[in-house]
Amino acid sequence: MHRLSNLVNIILKPLCKHVKSFLRDGIDFLSKLSKTMIPGSTLVSCDIVNLYSNIDSKLGHMAMEHWVNKHRDEIPGRFTTKFIFEALDLVITINIFYSDANYYSQIKGVAMGTKVAPTYATLSLGYLEVLFIMM
Repeated sequence: MHRLSNLVNIILKPLCKHVKSFLRDGIDFLSKLSKTMIPGSTLVSCDIVNLYSNIDSKLGHMAMEHWVNKHRDEIPGRFTTKFIFEALDLVITINIFYSDANYYSQIKGVAMGTKVAPTYATLSLGYLEVLFIMM
């Protein structure tokens, strides 16, 4: 499942650049900050507790549909939309992990350890931004 998650991440990660609040890394943050910071402003940071495991599967699916359909031209043609969603569904729903001598199946959200999780979270929150801005 790790390799499939990595492949889906490679396919979807380029779409993150379309999320207005997306920051690639610290250098990207500093670059954008210097262009937008008004003297005397106060920086505020927000964090979502247990983000990955709290992303509703319906929301995540709607978000991926939004971004994939809107920017389909940026995804290599050899990956069909059907393949992307079937692969993502497998990665999101089949999360078996081992802890304290027991096996568990995660039944909500996306596993923190899977490669596509940060991209999935970014696109899901970016979709919420789109919905709230459109309101």
